Amino acid sequence: MSNSFKIFAICWGENLLFLILFKFKIIILLLNSSLLREAYRGPLNNIYGLSQLLEDNENLDEEQKTYIEYINESVKTGNSLITDLLFMSDVNHPEKRIESEDFNLLEFIEEWEKGYIFRLKEKEQTLRKHISKESLIIHTDKKLIARIFDNLMTNAIKFSNKGSAIDLSVNSSNGLITISFKDCGPGISEADQKLVFKMFQKLSARPTDGESSHGLGLAIVKTLIEKLGGSIKIESQLGQGTEFIIYLPE
Repeated sequence: MSNSFKIFAICWGENLLFLILFKFKIIILLLNSSLLREAYRGPLNNIYGLSQLLEDNENLDEEQKTYIEYINESVKTGNSLITDLLFMSDVNHPEKRIESEDFNLLEFIEEWEKGYIFRLKEKEQTLRKHISKESLIIHTDKKLIARIFDNLMTNAIKFSNKGSAIDLSVNSSNGLITISFKDCGPGISEADQKLVFKMFQKLSARPTDGESSHGLGLAIVKTLIEKLGGSIKIESQLGQGTEFIIYLPE
């Protein structure tokens, strides 16, 4: 029984993401079909359901339980990858419209940061805000801004060491808003900086607490910022952390 678990775990743990990446690279432009979406989610959910049934078996030894946990984590990572790919497909669809509205960016940040209280606490990290104004009205798509913030914050948490600080800065000048996320992580090499915004890139820097990373988060960020008429750049040195700087029109 142990060998069966090992084979199952290896097949789905090591090859699952490769299969997903390979197939999605080929058909990503076709993902607007709801039937196709379910076709890719279905097998993963079936695997997760079966692993849950196996987990209920009281006769499992510790090694077998470890394999099941590995399978479950692989399925969760696969589902996360599919979600991001579907999001990219939706954003790049020719009929996708930007839903701009006026809102106070600083009030938005106050609400948004509440969603990261527990994740920061888990790694004993803190978010330091550097904002010079009390009010800053921006005309843009709030949902896309939220996704940009989420991806950059998640990236900063993943690549920052336990007990470190993440800096969020917001400034405006001459009709241009500058937003930056700076972490205290391992930094990104010059070679990797050329790849950081490309899809499916695995960089040399790794998350500091074993978190998963499938190489889509920053590609999504760049795509969304450009959709909103802005730009993004990276400043980083090995051993000195990384800063992502966003420029958006007010």
